[in-house]
Amino acid sequence: MINLPTTQMIGKNNLLFRVSHRFIRTVDSGYDTYYGLNGPAFILVGFGYGIFDNFGITIGHSNFNHEWELGANWLALQQGNIALLPVAIAIHASGSLITTPEPCHSVWRSENFKFNVQASLAHQLSDAIALMLVPSFSTNTDYSDPLSQNTFALGTGARFMFMDNISLVGEWLPIMSGYKNKHNGWGLGLEYKVGGHVFHVFVANSYGLTSDQYITGGELNFMDNEYRIGFNIYRTFWF
Repeated sequence: MINLPTTQMIGKNNLLFRVSHRFIRTVDSGYDTYYGLNGPAFILVGFGYGIFDNFGITIGHSNFNHEWELGANWLALQQGNIALLPVAIAIHASGSLITTPEPCHSVWRSENFKFNVQASLAHQLSDAIALMLVPSFSTNTDYSDPLSQNTFALGTGARFMFMDNISLVGEWLPIMSGYKNKHNGWGLGLEYKVGGHVFHVFVANSYGLTSDQYITGGELNFMDNEYRIGFNIYRTFWF
């Protein structure tokens, strides 16, 4: 998916390298910014390691608020293991720390810590079509408010492979309760797999990169034709 975590695991002893990029300027900014491509961006660089085939850990840093996120991912159930429950289930838990210096405030104050829990429920309809539901919860999501709220969202995602190794991917994150950015989050794009690489190119209404950033939704309004371009690059090294 674009932001939402999936049931795909890294694999035992394998290493994952990730780069995610969200252009800040929007496509409707026009030719002067080359439709958003000629300008600043929010970037996340991350690594993951598979401890077991069904369990791995990840760490990443985003230049937005200089936020670090440390996470763990557990594949609790594979599709087909239980006949009456035709889904794969993965649990994702992470903690984030905002490290942007602020006058008279410690980086280690409680408002800078965020904890996130997500559950990916995926169903493979066929070799070409997969659907996913991702209940998501994050704490301290309203960073600007000392009495920060939490956020609960119910993410949905879909993948349709229309050519060998090329898929259309989309996701939507309606906010069910708690703090919300201006609009529910969404993204739509293409996925290309080759060798150990996975590439995503997409448009979205959010600049979020870490879990707590994208769970709250986006600031751009689809009805006003507002969206930005982004991409993800994943590289798995097998050992």
